[in-house]
Amino acid sequence: MKHPYQTYKHIFENSIDAQIVVNIDTEEILEVNKATKRILGYSEKDLLGKEFSTLSSTSEDKVKKISDNYVLDSVFKYEFVNNKGENIICELTVAIVPWHEDNALLFSIRDIRDRLKYEKRLKQVMQQLEELSTTDPLTKLYNRRGLRNEIEHEVIRFERNNEAFVLIISDIDDLKTINDTYGHDAGDFLIVELSKVMRETIRKQDFIGRWGGDEFLFLLPQTDLSGGECLAKKIRQKINELKISFKEHKLSATMTFGVSVFQENDTLEDCFKRSDLALYRAKKMGKNSVVLQT
Repeated sequence: MKHPYQTYKHIFENSIDAQIVVNIDTEEILEVNKATKRILGYSEKDLLGKEFSTLSSTSEDKVKKISDNYVLDSVFKYEFVNNKGENIICELTVAIVPWHEDNALLFSIRDIRDRLKYEKRLKQVMQQLEELSTTDPLTKLYNRRGLRNEIEHEVIRFERNNEAFVLIISDIDDLKTINDTYGHDAGDFLIVELSKVMRETIRKQDFIGRWGGDEFLFLLPQTDLSGGECLAKKIRQKINELKISFKEHKLSATMTFGVSVFQENDTLEDCFKRSDLALYRAKKMGKNSVVLQT
């Protein structure tokens, strides 16, 4: 029957991870395997007799905490310094193993730099996909899905704190005429330019999204009906004064706004319907106006 030392020695030498055996009492490095050279750059000669903590990238003696508490069967990140002075983030595990006639600490070190790069890239891709799923490609505003997520959060806040919020539905007056006269490129250009004005005019805490083709929806947290009316009128006035150059053409536009406030015992659909009704009334009154619906 093999002595435990021989068994551990075989595993030790053939591991793909760096393996470093450390004296429990002095934390002196007793032995290292071949993978240590590949991962950290140090040869056995470089490390034998040194304290394990000298491999740490910080002055804090982390190994003392490990060896004092014997954090066994745990995997955690540990930052080492390689032979070139570069910091390397690794996964570190510690175990107590028989070594000769005594016990020692066995530190297993796995280089996770490539994995961290992949994880970072994956996170970036996931964020990009999330942005694409909630962003209107033309205006770069929220799309319907993204804006509805924010509105649902606001409903939860209303239920918790009873803080009023306003929904404004608006659309561009007579966009079809512009499309028919100058082409859809002109209509798209106009939508983008008006989106910039609206985004620049709302407050930092407000949200705006493209709700449909020429329709936009505003979410104004912690705002009452009069506050919603004030902002809608401000945007309407700015758009009235806007002159847009598209190729050799000079474009102008107006917008109509329907404003409502979320009320106690409302559903989200109730508030949407009131804003939509206010917009409808404003259109019937001649467009280019702001109408409130309580």
